[in-house]
Amino acid sequence: MGEGQMPPRRVTIGPLQHARQIRGLSLARAAEEIKSLAEDIGRPWDALTAQRLSEYEGGKRPSWEHCDLLARYYCTNVVALGWACDYTGPESGALALLSNSVDDGEARWADADLDLLWRPDGLNVGFEEVTANMERRKFLSVSGVALTSVAHHWLMTDSAGLAAALEGKRVSDSLVAGFERRVETLRRMDDVLGGDDIYELSMAELRVAVRVLRTALYGHAHEARLYAVAAELARLAGWAAFDSGYHGGAQRLWMVALRAAGEAGQPALGANILRCMAEQASWYGDPNDAITMLRSAQAGARTAMTATEKAAISGALALAYGRAGESASAARTAEDAVHLINQSQPAEDPPHIYWCVPPCISLFAGEALLSSGDGAAAIPYLDAAAEGLAGDFPRARVEAMTRLGVAHVRAGDAEAAVQLGHQAVEQAALLDSGMAGRDVATLCREIELTGYPGAADLTDHARVALTAVGSA
Repeated sequence: MGEGQMPPRRVTIGPLQHARQIRGLSLARAAEEIKSLAEDIGRPWDALTAQRLSEYEGGKRPSWEHCDLLARYYCTNVVALGWACDYTGPESGALALLSNSVDDGEARWADADLDLLWRPDGLNVGFEEVTANMERRKFLSVSGVALTSVAHHWLMTDSAGLAAALEGKRVSDSLVAGFERRVETLRRMDDVLGGDDIYELSMAELRVAVRVLRTALYGHAHEARLYAVAAELARLAGWAAFDSGYHGGAQRLWMVALRAAGEAGQPALGANILRCMAEQASWYGDPNDAITMLRSAQAGARTAMTATEKAAISGALALAYGRAGESASAARTAEDAVHLINQSQPAEDPPHIYWCVPPCISLFAGEALLSSGDGAAAIPYLDAAAEGLAGDFPRARVEAMTRLGVAHVRAGDAEAAVQLGHQAVEQAALLDSGMAGRDVATLCREIELTGYPGAADLTDHARVALTAVGSA
């Protein structure tokens, strides 16, 4: 650099522009796809032009409607896109999960029918709603009291069976066992695939299970097993919708799953469904809602859960405390989760909790500490998680590596974070997972903000690799 010359000014890329660039999209292409999304959900008046999108990326504050649309399109929330939490819909209350509330009339519609799910015929209505050929993103998201009331209903409901007078062929044990085997296969596939493939497979199985529940003859034992199958299929479909960024659709499926778990008389299964709902709320909604749901899960299923199941609930609760800024509670609850998983007896565990192994609890603990601001304490947990999740849990391993990278960034070691980022990109490129892509994008963003020279290469690597996945 010559004498008197000023050093080049580093251009800071805002989170909205970063969300577009990490996907390899031009302004024109992004605007075209956002327009298509707006039309799909019945809101063509929300369409964004490339010029308007450029203005927003440059710092202009969007309207509430455009905030909502951009959060939907990029499968994230308004905070992650750089806007404050004071965005609410017209005459609406607190910011809804992922800012997915719309006008007040529609927002009331989203919440008003939730109580109906717990009426005698509510589960049949719920099954009808979620198994219809509807777009997942057309479901509105709910939060606050409306969301946590679901946990209250689950706690207070007495299972009563709804299929006493059904007509059709009698269900055989082999038929029910076949459903249960396919559910187990789908659980394992979800660890490797994720996204839309698992959603479609789970929904196809759920539709068949619901048809059997409606039309066949069966005894009480087979009825309970069929409802448990339906609950797990709805949970899996909900998780796949969550993975793809369809948060309102995921909520609806999980609510129906929770009701079905109650009909099955399996409180531990219901607690696991609440855990899924709470994880969504921890990352994309209000972590205080997550705390409420997880405490309900503990209260409603404590005597029915194994040590492994209790560890999973405690791990998710630690994360919720961390996201809520309650660092002492996060650290204490993370220790509880580690203690519980060390007491586990895998032979006693039900099939749905197979995934909860010590490295997964380490991931929960590390994320909890990182979220509460103690990145240095999080590193040993996240390191153990990244090491232990190699092989059978590729999506969780991407999460562990990217969170470990973030912890290193905050500890001042951007070089280690870049190395982890490249490894995570290679792993994420093998998956059809929106969550894995968002985890990588989050790490890239953290490193870019440090100005570390290797950040650009990592972002380019992610853009090329993950764009190829999205177009496959």
